[in-house]
Amino acid sequence: MKRRNDAGTTQNISVIAPGARVVGDVHTTGVVQIGGNVVGNVRAERRVLVAKGGMVEGEIETPEAVIGGEVRGTVRASHRVDVQASATLRGTITTPRLKVEEGATLDVELCMSESSTLPNRSSHTQKTGRQATGIGGHRGAEMQRCRDAVEAEEAGLRDFRF
Repeated sequence: MKRRNDAGTTQNISVIAPGARVVGDVHTTGVVQIGGNVVGNVRAERRVLVAKGGMVEGEIETPEAVIGGEVRGTVRASHRVDVQASATLRGTITTPRLKVEEGATLDVELCMSESSTLPNRSSHTQKTGRQATGIGGHRGAEMQRCRDAVEAEEAGLRDFRF
């Protein structure tokens, strides 16, 4: 489906409708809206929208993610993640900006990075106040690298004098 946005340009929108089930990876150059179930990885070059009632079991990689449904896995967004009140997330979130509405359910490890490119396995976190660990979240190598980066940054801040 193609739609014109406010600027008059055409954008690609892929829709996985409620009741649909996709087993396998999804990739789009535009936006993907998920109202059904995806068991696999989702990659969108613009935005991933997981609607209320939608579910992704796998990895989401995109500049912007808006989560209103359920995600079990990893969300990696280079710009921001918006978690709506109806959302349930279990796994890992890596992003420089995060908005969570009251009522959302999170059981995640969070790595907040200043990087403007898609986070990768060697992503760097900000100060400890921007990193959080959810109860029962998985403890992968990516999160250990985030913790190591925070410790290295804190050591550098302790040594810095005005």
